[in-house]
Amino acid sequence: MASYLKLNGDPSEDDLQTKVAKMLDFALLPPAIWFHPPNGGYALPKHAWAKLLRWGLKKGLPDCLFFWPGHVLGIELKARAGRPSSAQRDMHARLTAAGVPVYVCRSEDEVIALLRRTSIPMRRLHMDGAVSYHAPTTDQAGAQAAATRGPQA
Repeated sequence: MASYLKLNGDPSEDDLQTKVAKMLDFALLPPAIWFHPPNGGYALPKHAWAKLLRWGLKKGLPDCLFFWPGHVLGIELKARAGRPSSAQRDMHARLTAAGVPVYVCRSEDEVIALLRRTSIPMRRLHMDGAVSYHAPTTDQAGAQAAATRGPQA
């Protein structure tokens, strides 16, 4: 897969989304789930977009939506100089009013740092500018699974 840089040398939002998606698929543990709504950055014919909107796709949804018991969270990914569009600002305000916090993150490290401040079940990840992924040891995985299940009756 090609990696694209903007003229100022920063990674594109497409590259950031790809990196974050790979990290999230590895890092999140059940029962947490996440997804990227198909609401931007695609070269679809006009009639395909119209069909998605008729089916209920909403303009301005965050790039990543997270769900885990009792929680919903949105993350908008932006390149360093990128800013949320008017439709994104409006949707983010509506989601926030509905009790769904939405954050803007500009790097994989920012996403990890934000998720660490929540109760979302996830593996421990090493952050030092270049994120490396390591599966937890058997003892760590067992402890994480027990913590995720909660107290046994």
